[in-house]
Amino acid sequence: DAAVTGMAGKCRKLTKVNFRKCSRLTDVAVIALANNCRELTHVNLSGCVKLTDAAVLTMANKCPKLRICRTGPKPTIGPART
Repeated sequence: DAAVTGMAGKCRKLTKVNFRKCSRLTDVAVIALANNCRELTHVNLSGCVKLTDAAVLTMANKCPKLRICRTGPKPTIGPART
């Protein structure tokens, strides 16, 4: 998460990112991307098992140019787990 969060703060003009099967990626990193990288058009989050709906919804709301957001099989995205 720290590497992605740092990248999001410095690479604000990113348009495409692929985090397929990054099993340790969490909402913190994806929300940082959404808040800082508003030029994103393509995002692959399939296989990111720690993500919740909150991260994907934040990305959808904060990235107006987003056209493709792959989240993979439905079990990878769901309500926050405690």
